[in-house]
Amino acid sequence: MALASSPVQRVIWQDIINFVERHPSNGSHCMKIRRRSLIAIAFLLLPRWASANLDVEIQGLEGEAQQNVDTYLAAIAPEERDGSYRFKARVERDVRQALQAVGYYQPKITLNDSDDDTLVVSIDPGPPVKVAQVDVVFTGEAAMDDDFHTLKAKGPQPGHRLNHSDYESLKSQIQSLAVKKGYFDGRFTQTRLEVAPARQQAFIRLHFASGKRYHFGAIQYQGSQIQRQRLDTLRDFFPGDFYQITALGEFNQALANTGWFASALVQADMEHAEGTEVPITVTLSPEARNKFENRTRLFHRYWSSA
Repeated sequence: MALASSPVQRVIWQDIINFVERHPSNGSHCMKIRRRSLIAIAFLLLPRWASANLDVEIQGLEGEAQQNVDTYLAAIAPEERDGSYRFKARVERDVRQALQAVGYYQPKITLNDSDDDTLVVSIDPGPPVKVAQVDVVFTGEAAMDDDFHTLKAKGPQPGHRLNHSDYESLKSQIQSLAVKKGYFDGRFTQTRLEVAPARQQAFIRLHFASGKRYHFGAIQYQGSQIQRQRLDTLRDFFPGDFYQITALGEFNQALANTGWFASALVQADMEHAEGTEVPITVTLSPEARNKFENRTRLFHRYWSSA
């Protein structure tokens, strides 16, 4: 059986052995006491089990709670699974954090180490914390935007079991939607998740001030060998329309699908935005000459017959 399972423990143990070898008791009562004390300290430093990578068995959970606990415990490195008091404290701490994340704040956890190969963790998750209030407020022009209210309707609702990831997801989705739809001055004025474990209640507060929605500004082409009129037929938005990132993506894809360009990049030029108008820069790189000539002839034939 190995005497120590970590480098630090092995060093301490070896130092104690060296001391004992250099200082035989020689019948000295004081020295005998010192030798016995050092050996006792060494054994206290040893883990409960000799082998590392101890298995952990979870009992009493199911579904999302079980999955989340498994995910947390999977992060413990094999060399740390040595059965020590530190390891068991880490297991209990991680189990509590994993359960809180899915709404269980008052679990009862029992650790059984009677099996040398497995640490059995029995869990009674207790009553779940439920969402008591959802206070999601939009101000600015987003207050009249149905897409934001759709997000709110799909998010956590009163009576639902608290799930921290649902709260974080709603917050992230609001921010993402604001960027996609051109609310570039938008910001949260309040983001709070309050939990009262003793009452099994949670309160969600997300207040988002969107400001004004931006519009498409002038469209500038760079590096194109194709007439602007022909390029303009490929886009479905115009200066003055509300900004929508999906419109830029569709235009970018339409340019790439023509085969006229080696590369195409459509971007909002936020550095030169004026008021609520965002200029659009279209950077193009012509396709290789030998490929382009054939496609140009096909293009002229198409326009002649149109």
